[in-house]
Amino acid sequence: MAAIYALFICHTESDLLPNAPEGQQPFSLTHNGVRSAKQLVKKVDSLSEQLNCRIAHYIDSSQTLAAWQTADAIAEILSLNHGHEYKTDAFDALSNASLGALANLSFDDIEDVVRHDPRFPALPDDWRINGCYRLPVQGAESPMDAGKRLIKHVHQRLTALAETAEQATIKIFVSHDKVLRHAMCELGLLKQPDIHNVKFLPGNLLVTPFEAGCCGAIIEGGWHKV
Repeated sequence: MAAIYALFICHTESDLLPNAPEGQQPFSLTHNGVRSAKQLVKKVDSLSEQLNCRIAHYIDSSQTLAAWQTADAIAEILSLNHGHEYKTDAFDALSNASLGALANLSFDDIEDVVRHDPRFPALPDDWRINGCYRLPVQGAESPMDAGKRLIKHVHQRLTALAETAEQATIKIFVSHDKVLRHAMCELGLLKQPDIHNVKFLPGNLLVTPFEAGCCGAIIEGGWHKV
């Protein structure tokens, strides 16, 4: 069976609301973010050569614009460099945890809404960093739940790829800092107490092999300590 690799990429620099959770904010990459996304292709090609594998023609991204733009910029330059078309598919499963009815509000506004709703208990002091906490509103998810759905998607896509690949292949997944950290915890590659001591900075990448139906140990890249 041909070797299969997962290449996780955190989307490049984007415009975000100040003092608010990133969540699934719908804003675009900055000009620097677009330029950085295109420059990532050098790293992707280098990894492909290092691992002696082809790059899967479909790049998976989250549904948020910044992640899709990052993936699309990579696909555009790969298409030019390799002479055949690379495309981007967007999936809900690769997005950050949904904040549901409280999406795109500031931290203070979220706390104010919950405080004044008689149906809800007070938010815990650690609600911003507790990976298992889900806001008490319709449509909200916990960060750990989001990490689990990301890994489920990745494993499904790589399983399908492994069944058809005739040569070693690396597949790109473009997502977000917070959900990637919790996904790495779900894989056992990052300890839960360390989740808030590291970050995937814009453009950070990480490679794992896909073996026996699961992503394995990190062989390239990673997160930054904060």
